Amino acid sequence: MSESSSCAPRLACLRPPALCVCSAPGVPEAACSVRVLVVEQNGKYALAAEDLEKAAELEQIAYGYSSGFVRVALGNAQGAQGDWEAALENFELAQEDPYPGLKELGMYNHALAQFELGRSTEAVAEANELLAISDEFTDLRGALVGFLWAQGEEDAAKGLAEQTGGMSVLRDLTVTQQAGKTWPPRTIAAVTAFINAERTGRALDYYDKPVEYTF
Repeated sequence: MSESSSCAPRLACLRPPALCVCSAPGVPEAACSVRVLVVEQNGKYALAAEDLEKAAELEQIAYGYSSGFVRVALGNAQGAQGDWEAALENFELAQEDPYPGLKELGMYNHALAQFELGRSTEAVAEANELLAISDEFTDLRGALVGFLWAQGEEDAAKGLAEQTGGMSVLRDLTVTQQAGKTWPPRTIAAVTAFINAERTGRALDYYDKPVEYTF
């Protein structure tokens, strides 16, 4: 998930968790307007998902497909409500959008969702695949440290942590990602567990409730 993305003319969108607003030619503006919800500020994920599903429908009518930006934002809204399986489907659909960078954006979020579902092996494989083809998602290296730690690959996690910039960089990442809710809580907890050299990690969920995970 750059902090903002330059979008196709059909869509103006901030990177998740800020959600999207579409403006489709040929569709009445009032009908197409989607409330822009910054989810880390208001936590209205169900409403966000409803708006984004409507945006996807409108784009499908106007263009024959829905944009990857909307699909990623919808997946994040679904994930925040605990429906990570539905989120995975939308992250996969996002990868079908030919707009530059959207395949990688979908891959990034897909790897995080896999880890949130406890699929560490898949998350590690997908993160490595993305890092091999793109240098745009440098924070994914930090997440991958947590993935590896959760899998018990301690030496690999330590080696990657050094490549990422060390403990101070990882601490800053967890603070930033927690504040912006741009990593799901299990990823934040895993990286925190690595930093503390523990098998238990803590984070705040999407509703700012403390959660704890054992790896």
